[in-house]
Amino acid sequence: MSLKLINYTMAYPGSENLLNSTTFEFSEGKKYTLLGYNGVGKTSILRDIWEKSILGDRQVSLPLETCYLPQHLPENLDFKIKSIKEFPNYYELIYQWLTEEYRDKAVDLDFNDRLLDWFLEVSSYVSPTFVQDFERNIFELGLSTGFWDKNFINLSAGTKKKIFLALIFATKPKLIIVDELTNHLDAKSIEVVSKWVSESESTMLLIDHNGEFLESTISNFLFLPNNKERKWVYYPNIKYNEFIELLDNKRESQALDQKRLDKRRKSMEKQLEFLQWRAEVFDADIGASARTIKHKIEWEIDSNSLNEEKDLRKIVKMVHAKTKLIKPKSNILITINNLSYIIGINKEQTVKEFKVYKGDRIWIKGPNGTGKSTLINLIQSTIDDQLLKHPQYLDGEIIKGVTFERNKVFAIAQNQNYGESKSIQHFVRERVKLEWFQINGLLKNLGFGEKYNFETNVSQLSLGEYIRLQLGILGNNISNYDLIILDEPGNFLDVFTQQALIDMLKMFKGALLLITHDQLLGDKLGVEEILELE
Repeated sequence: MSLKLINYTMAYPGSENLLNSTTFEFSEGKKYTLLGYNGVGKTSILRDIWEKSILGDRQVSLPLETCYLPQHLPENLDFKIKSIKEFPNYYELIYQWLTEEYRDKAVDLDFNDRLLDWFLEVSSYVSPTFVQDFERNIFELGLSTGFWDKNFINLSAGTKKKIFLALIFATKPKLIIVDELTNHLDAKSIEVVSKWVSESESTMLLIDHNGEFLESTISNFLFLPNNKERKWVYYPNIKYNEFIELLDNKRESQALDQKRLDKRRKSMEKQLEFLQWRAEVFDADIGASARTIKHKIEWEIDSNSLNEEKDLRKIVKMVHAKTKLIKPKSNILITINNLSYIIGINKEQTVKEFKVYKGDRIWIKGPNGTGKSTLINLIQSTIDDQLLKHPQYLDGEIIKGVTFERNKVFAIAQNQNYGESKSIQHFVRERVKLEWFQINGLLKNLGFGEKYNFETNVSQLSLGEYIRLQLGILGNNISNYDLIILDEPGNFLDVFTQQALIDMLKMFKGALLLITHDQLLGDKLGVEEILELE
């Protein structure tokens, strides 16, 4: 038995459907990736499929032995483990998390009872070789045994992700559902997980935005356009880059068709204006002719297929047309000398000597746990004159350049959060001076125009949309920055927004500090120098 959707419909309360009356059967053993714009509802659909399966909804049919891993890793699991044999299996962990997750939420009152029934039944499916397989998976991912002594809640996002994936693939379920599979994983771990995916006999439904992983591993794509039909389009047996090229070609073709349609419509509107002028000047009866033209215009609007896939014609733009780009200079922004800081358990990382000049494009690379994000945090603490107060700082120095200014740095951290709830207008105006009509123009360029306005609360955005909004603000004011710091910018961003980010940063002439495990994204950004952390 594999996953099957039967006339499946999913919508937020009081909103239009995210997915409408869809029937689709997933072939056993095949791997599928759900793609689409940020905010189109991919994460909500995966979660809803999982919840409806537990509630026994007839729209969803899936095997009992299913592992679902959400985009946001469980934060409230609180325990210590002394050995690998004591470690809970996947079903025990996910049951603990879901019980806490839904305890205070307005979900079907029957949910917890059904969840308990599911857990009691599914626990018997744990493989007898589970412990050995889990131990092997942990070894392949390069996790040191030191993490056993730490409280699970204090582990890094990368370590948690590795543990969960090691558990899932050791469980060997019939169906694996994972939202953002490769997020937080280093390049070596992505290689290992890619091998697991390829060799696994499980059916998989994934969300992922790592181009290199998708190109090498996945060949079945479900594309969810933001159209009136709200039904995904299935692209079987195709390489990822071929799929993207196909979408680009389709978008170009639609753009040409749109120009022809607009030209035809304008021609008919001019005919209508001429008839109305004749009626006024010569007192002529043009009723029948005018009605015919009006009907033609309305028919063109209502029946044209372009309206069904309008999102394919959208191109996200982050850089303001009037931006003046800064010129690269040779002066130093940041100097690092014999910097030592704490990583992991009783471990230190040292960066002996490193300089960041204006115009540099630096890729900070290394496996999970080597201190890449911590290094970025230390640099930002230096910018704020708080380096000595950073809890992981040990010794050495980070020196700001003479001309370096705090307000000329833009940074996006790997683990984003919305902060306080506020409107998009307020959020944007705190960061760049724009009038309300300019904010509307910014939202339109970012692909938000038809969905949100400047009164929309930031908390209504998906995480990918939230990051896209910040990058759009950056693009609108990019000439004011000397340094851009991006920690895993590809996480959560759809492929179209990633391309907009690439286009924007290609134009940027200041310094770029980049952390990413997506080799394709790093290559496209044209990084010239690598700082490798061992």
